[in-house]
Amino acid sequence: MPSATSRLSSRRLTLAAYLALGIALLMLVALAVQDTWQSWTELRGDLLRSEIDRLRLQAQRVAGRIERDLERQNSQSLADFDPDEWLRQAWQRVQGASREGPRAPEVTGAAAHRVHSPASYAALVDNQGHVVFHSMAQRQGGRLTHRAWYDRIVYDVGNDVLLTRGEILGTGQPAYDVRVPVRPFGKEVAEYHLGLNAATFERLLAERRQAFWQRRIWTLAAALLIVGAAATSLYYLATHSSTLRKHMNTQTLERTTEVSQLAAGLAHEIRNPLHAIQLNLHTLQRAYERGQALSGDEIRSMVEQSSREIDRIEHLMQQLLGFATPDQPRDEVVNVGEELRAIVDFIDREMLRNNVQLELFLSDEPLFVRMDHGRLRQVVLNLLQNAQQAMPEGGQVTVVASGQRDVIEIVVADRGTGVPESDRQKIFEPFYSTKRNGTGLGLSLVRRFVSEVGGQIGCESNEHGGATFRILLPAAKNPEAKGRKS
Repeated sequence: MPSATSRLSSRRLTLAAYLALGIALLMLVALAVQDTWQSWTELRGDLLRSEIDRLRLQAQRVAGRIERDLERQNSQSLADFDPDEWLRQAWQRVQGASREGPRAPEVTGAAAHRVHSPASYAALVDNQGHVVFHSMAQRQGGRLTHRAWYDRIVYDVGNDVLLTRGEILGTGQPAYDVRVPVRPFGKEVAEYHLGLNAATFERLLAERRQAFWQRRIWTLAAALLIVGAAATSLYYLATHSSTLRKHMNTQTLERTTEVSQLAAGLAHEIRNPLHAIQLNLHTLQRAYERGQALSGDEIRSMVEQSSREIDRIEHLMQQLLGFATPDQPRDEVVNVGEELRAIVDFIDREMLRNNVQLELFLSDEPLFVRMDHGRLRQVVLNLLQNAQQAMPEGGQVTVVASGQRDVIEIVVADRGTGVPESDRQKIFEPFYSTKRNGTGLGLSLVRRFVSEVGGQIGCESNEHGGATFRILLPAAKNPEAKGRKS
């Protein structure tokens, strides 16, 4: 039996396993959340860079056109250039390209056609900060002041991008301002600005958010499913191990009890014949020492008695060896009906010689169990012999075999003296016998053979005052039916 310390250690190991699994689950969730946040941040940054790069390319084209026009006029001043009409055409082209817009990566279907981020404004500002051109005509002629405290450079997308809320170029709402210098002959004379409204960008980002979170939720759900399966498997293993451990402990206890009973019973059973042999030898020794002559009948009686006691010890030892180390059973499927018919045919004549009538009742359906047929025969023969011995003046023994769901039941009932209720559990213990010359090993061996295949055996009284032994065995599939199916 395991000690309290070992049981406590086992519980601690189980608790440690669950704690480790819980920590692993928390770490997995934390890593998933961190990875999701990082992926979302990267997606937002990639989208912003993509939109800014598109605006920057448009702004560079316009700034390059202005530079070429000034260089053709051999001028470095915007006073020699009337950009209004041409720049408005360029602004319309920018807006048209914005409406078409590039399809966002990993976005398909109807959502792809909704993806666009139109520029919110376009402006040309000279070196003195005067707004020479603005896509909204009412803003032309204004003058930019120094940067406000809330304007900041967006370094993630480039040093030429400013997040601003200025009202001269924009509308007072946050906007990403892309600036491209105009440098005719290498001298900077102005800056061309294209603005992307931050709210417009957030709407574009929102269209991506749904698809992104759908993928992430499925990934997280799969991870949680895996951890859940691992937790369930661990719980099953822990429960199964605990059940197996209890079963092994129970078997160990039963085996220890059985061995103790064997030792005590063996000592008791051998002591009586040895005492009789010792008494006979002592009688012969005293007669020899005193010179007394014993008659031939007396000597013959003592020798015969000693010989019987020796035979009894030898028979006891043979039964004990068979009980302690039975032969290795064969794993085979047995037809219960056929086996019972063979047993009845074998023992019927002996029963009739003792005025015992044997009746057999079988189910119409074939019954099968997985068991060594030799052991099944030994179990039933032992019960039949006990039934015969319980009726010294004759009587009737009934054998019934039936099937219920996954259980096969074999009943052996006699009309003898019966077994007292107080002895119905003891009769299956080694060396416990109600017979005068019984060894008490027969029913112990019967219970072992039945238990080894997952069955049960019990004893009860019947309406005739006799004993009824009821055997329950796990049913097996019909091997012939399986062969026909295949």
